[in-house]
Amino acid sequence: MIIEVIALSDIKNKSHFDKKDIQTHLKHILLEDYLKNWSQVFANASIGSKIKRVNFVDGFAGRGYFDDGNIGSPQIAMNRLLNFQNFLQNEYGNDLKFNIYNVEYDSGYFQELNNIKNQSRLSHQIKNYLGKFEDHLDTLITSTKGSPSLYFIDPFGYKGVLMENMQKIIEQPSHEILINVMSYSIVRNVTIQSNEKELCKFFGVDTLPPDIPEYLKLASKDPSSSKQHFGNLLKLEDNIIEFYKKQIKKGQPGTYTLSKRIHSQINNNIYFHLVFVTRNRKGLIEMKKSMVEFEKKRKQAEDHYIIQNKLGGYIFNNDLFSDDIQQFSYEYRDFVGDFIDNFNKIPTTYATIIDFYLQNTPLPFKSEEDNKSIYDFSKKLFSNNIYIRSTNKAFMNTKHDAENNIIHSNLPLAYLDQLFDDKDDGGQLELF
Repeated sequence: MIIEVIALSDIKNKSHFDKKDIQTHLKHILLEDYLKNWSQVFANASIGSKIKRVNFVDGFAGRGYFDDGNIGSPQIAMNRLLNFQNFLQNEYGNDLKFNIYNVEYDSGYFQELNNIKNQSRLSHQIKNYLGKFEDHLDTLITSTKGSPSLYFIDPFGYKGVLMENMQKIIEQPSHEILINVMSYSIVRNVTIQSNEKELCKFFGVDTLPPDIPEYLKLASKDPSSSKQHFGNLLKLEDNIIEFYKKQIKKGQPGTYTLSKRIHSQINNNIYFHLVFVTRNRKGLIEMKKSMVEFEKKRKQAEDHYIIQNKLGGYIFNNDLFSDDIQQFSYEYRDFVGDFIDNFNKIPTTYATIIDFYLQNTPLPFKSEEDNKSIYDFSKKLFSNNIYIRSTNKAFMNTKHDAENNIIHSNLPLAYLDQLFDDKDDGGQLELF
């Protein structure tokens, strides 16, 4: 199970930066897309508000570049955020500032980060720390406290990434985490006896739940085993990821989580999950948007990677890891079924409904390409429905109107079975 720690494992560290592999490309695509959405949100919010400073923390920064010419997460953040800051100042006179904090354990890589920092015109907004992330965390939180902040936690393993520290970050109302969890290639070589103590710290437990030892046992077997073995492995993975998300929410009311499996058939032996944690519904909406868009960008990145690395004609089989199938197959009928199972005959705020569908279904809040979204399906189900009454019709609003919009429903048992085809306008019962 795991994560990626840029420290401690010198051999893996060195080879990692020889060439940027496809999984790292994909990971950085999701990171950069969210940084784009995230920074734009705060740029809009800073107008007429007290938001004047936003922070990005890279907890396991590496050296910032690869030998093949590609850049790493520290430079991605610098390019995206500091260039955007310049744009805002030059075009709109907006004085919003982005501060970047990097932590690196390797002294050689730390010097490389300082070299990159010194080339920036805004070097005073970049702070590099030498040492372990866990040792600098209190200092980092003191620096970022009170301002919107994204902590990117991307190690080579799980040591030094404690659940209590993740909870300490998310205790801050304006702080978010994007953490790399669960690397199959690492975990299948881990022996539970020698790592149980560190794994317990990672999950924040005294004793590991049975799914984790079972997963380690299964993962240690030949990856080319039967489809049933593979299916069992995926099920255990999902259970473990959900457990991790549950642990990070513990004692933190109003905390939201999302997860995305990062995988490519170009290299089936390496994959992991990125888990996103926030206490802000807007952050949840923007990350879900990035995760939905990711599937399209993943295919483009794979095509580019194949051409760039001269891999020849690469044939992709049905990808068991892709969320494409779920996103494509989840229809209005599924939306209604989930509503009946979770909210029917229970007065519920529209905000709670939004939170549920964002975290538990493939739907984004709003889609610019089609009408398959939480907003569109909600409007279809809740408007002009004789079985549903709402306080207001502001289904596009995700803040105060959503919090105050109470949905009262009394859908009959036969409602789902008698829905018209999804192409109809109302999704109402065919009564006669």
